[in-house]
Amino acid sequence: MLGWKGSAIRLMLLGSPLSFGALIAKATESEAENLKVIPIGSEGSLTWSTEVRLRYDAHENRFLKENQDDRQSLFRGILGADLRLNPNLRILSEVGAAHVDRNRRLAPPNFENEASLQQLFIEARGSTGSALVGVMIGRQEFSDGPRQLISLSDGPNLHRTWNGVRVYANDSRCRLSGYDLRITRLERGSFDERMDKDERISGLNASFIISPEGEADILVDPFYIQSENPQFRSGKNLGLDERHTLGIRTWGRHDDLRFDWTLALQKGTFMSRRVQAWGVFATQSLTLSQEGWQDPRCHGALVWAAHGDIFSRRLGHYRNWKHAFAGRD
Repeated sequence: MLGWKGSAIRLMLLGSPLSFGALIAKATESEAENLKVIPIGSEGSLTWSTEVRLRYDAHENRFLKENQDDRQSLFRGILGADLRLNPNLRILSEVGAAHVDRNRRLAPPNFENEASLQQLFIEARGSTGSALVGVMIGRQEFSDGPRQLISLSDGPNLHRTWNGVRVYANDSRCRLSGYDLRITRLERGSFDERMDKDERISGLNASFIISPEGEADILVDPFYIQSENPQFRSGKNLGLDERHTLGIRTWGRHDDLRFDWTLALQKGTFMSRRVQAWGVFATQSLTLSQEGWQDPRCHGALVWAAHGDIFSRRLGHYRNWKHAFAGRD
């Protein structure tokens, strides 16, 4: 039977004394740690971080076409610096590089990239009563809420990034956040990316722990996402898509059961047609034993449904669900 199969092998090295020790063979662990975290004054510090990901993808019968097989090696390299001026103020920056070993001229810029400014933001935070409040301004990675709607897009070599502002307030049993962000458009050269002011997302998220104290956390997360994309494509149609997604997510653990369930509704317009759609996403797993090197689990099937026909019986209605900014993997 003709099928589309894929596999991947990954090796990741994250910023730690190990990664610095690899560069300085004779350094002890404490010496490497001193290089990683450099004190500045009485309250500040500069922390270096690194990430290297090596990945190998193998696909057979791609797009259900016989003998259309593909093999590719991928590389991600990230160098970061976290400058903390005091406990309430910091500046974080990350530079990334991405490479593939085949078809480099055809690879998109999130797979093949000489150098990209992935993150550069300033964060200010402080406490008021029992709550921690803060604001982040600049270019930043962003993923909040169900990953079926917004994710970092970890499959490619470089993550998706955004430009704008995020605000948040957290305490021990609840979290509130808001954001207004524009997407970053990558190019393949060195530091030639740009902010696309036309494609944006904004929204509000909240998270509440509803389980009693002392028990495993069970959370309920209501959320609202507004998205605008002037170049959204659906089939042969290309045009302005404006959507409002309102939903609720419940997730956590109860005894040996882990679960993550989401229900969301979408309304808005696509090329002047009215949008009305919904989606349901559910994953769950059951721990079979608490013993052994790694707890064996039974994973439930992913239930991923979205509202049906592209056009409703009423002329002009558009009922195609949109996964706002969910990346593969």
